[in-house]
Amino acid sequence: MTERQLLALLIDVSAEEMAQIPVKYEEKARSMPRPSSRGAYNRTLAQARRNVIRSFFTLYLLGYMGLLNLSELSEHMKLGEELRSYVNSYLQGGASAPQQTRVMASVRSRLIERVSRLAQPSSMRPNVRL
Repeated sequence: MTERQLLALLIDVSAEEMAQIPVKYEEKARSMPRPSSRGAYNRTLAQARRNVIRSFFTLYLLGYMGLLNLSELSEHMKLGEELRSYVNSYLQGGASAPQQTRVMASVRSRLIERVSRLAQPSSMRPNVRL
């Protein structure tokens, strides 16, 4: 997913929640960092949604073929939840600066370690004989 696609998806999901009223696609398109037409915004949003769906199907396929242990993804999901919790705490000012620095360093090192583990050639070895 490109950065622009992610921004379009985030704007689409959060605009009405933040405004507390329905938001037209023209307004969402103008909310992009580089404003675009409604049609361009809608195409970018459709591409983002399609890429999310394709990502899930890729994971399903890799799990089915035994190339990826889907139960191991739970630890990656847990890290995402921890990151969300940290960001919420940071935005609400719930942690001191030294504590924020320690938490961020911990999250960063865990992200690097987990992504590095997934990037190793041995992580894609089949769990079953093909």
